[in-house]
Amino acid sequence: MKIGVAGLWHLGVMYAVGFAELGHLVTAYDPNSDSISGLKNGDLLVFEPQLREMLLTNLKTGNLKFTNEESDLDEVELFVLAYDTPVDEEDNADVDFVISEFIRIADHLNSNAHILISSQLPVGSSDIIHELQKKLGHKGNVIVQPENLRLGKAIDSFFSPGRIVAGTMDGKSDQFVIEAFNGIEAPIIWMHRRSAEVTKHALNAFLATSVTFMGELSEICENVGADAKEVEIGLKSDPRIGTRAYLSPGLGFAGGTLARDVRKLSKLQTGIRDTPAIFTSLMISNRHNNDWVSRSLAKIPKQKEGLRICFWGISYTDNTDTLRRSETYSLMKNLAMGNAKISYVEDMLIKDVVDSRIVGVFDIEESVRNIDVLVVNKSLKSHLKTPKVLEQLQKGDLWILDASRILLELNPDFIERPRYLTVGKGL
Repeated sequence: MKIGVAGLWHLGVMYAVGFAELGHLVTAYDPNSDSISGLKNGDLLVFEPQLREMLLTNLKTGNLKFTNEESDLDEVELFVLAYDTPVDEEDNADVDFVISEFIRIADHLNSNAHILISSQLPVGSSDIIHELQKKLGHKGNVIVQPENLRLGKAIDSFFSPGRIVAGTMDGKSDQFVIEAFNGIEAPIIWMHRRSAEVTKHALNAFLATSVTFMGELSEICENVGADAKEVEIGLKSDPRIGTRAYLSPGLGFAGGTLARDVRKLSKLQTGIRDTPAIFTSLMISNRHNNDWVSRSLAKIPKQKEGLRICFWGISYTDNTDTLRRSETYSLMKNLAMGNAKISYVEDMLIKDVVDSRIVGVFDIEESVRNIDVLVVNKSLKSHLKTPKVLEQLQKGDLWILDASRILLELNPDFIERPRYLTVGKGL
């Protein structure tokens, strides 16, 4: 099948490479000529493990080509709208941007091309696309297929999903979508378009609710002398919940993806009723949970010259090289504006410009020397191959803030240290 994909940041590149890997002829489009030139050389705008190698392989086979010319999309049978929808500082989606990009392309598409919407757009957006199709006299179906990708795990998410949700106007199957995903062993769940749009909102909001629920429960554990990690085991062992639930002591959600859908449902709910509701309170609670590091730092006696604080991990998730939506980086900048001395270690080279007041350290042994506080956001296991690092962490005057208990995988005895602080530990 001939497939066109537009929007080549994280989502679009994964879909373009994924469909090419499945044997389709993919034309991947973005108006930015610099991005296209880079992608032709295998330069990803956002790092994703193993994706570059798969991209280069499909360029060689001819299954994948990149272009910034809209006219190159005129023969595609299925067009995938895969822009990563921008969000503002309040996590509100910029729908107009995605719609305007579609308008830029739509005139060049075959009148029978089917449209697959994978961009994260608010419910009702597919109707807008459908109306634009009608005005152009195009006859192809408009299908909503909410993406299920995760930064750092996108290849597995694309090729091994639990299921594929697809929404059509009448809720019936679409042969173009079936053929596009042929080769992926996952059931396609067919529904109406608006149901598919709400499903994406609901899924992210449910995950956000789970994270926030555990954050609030962890705070209670800290204050009543319980251990949230033990409570987690008790919850996940119940078959009605399960081991893969988003229920682990740690910080709140970040990155913008979950927040975008929570805010959309909150706005919809506010328009329906006046009384307080779950979606309207989630973001407030999540902000409190994400402030755990700040609250913990406030408990540590200040030094006259300022605390020396090192962060292990600066991006918001593993296997990514961008600071986009990183709560940790925002906190680091705020601390650097005071008299704190801030440094960090990462297991990847960060592409974004880092504030000049924040020092990157490439030797993990060096990172834990002459500091007052270590904030652990990632395991950095590839760096922890020497006992000297663990020896440094045993220093009695070192405070360790380890929200997700990462260091306990290396040494469970850390939990007994009076200066080891973690979320949900009240025992």
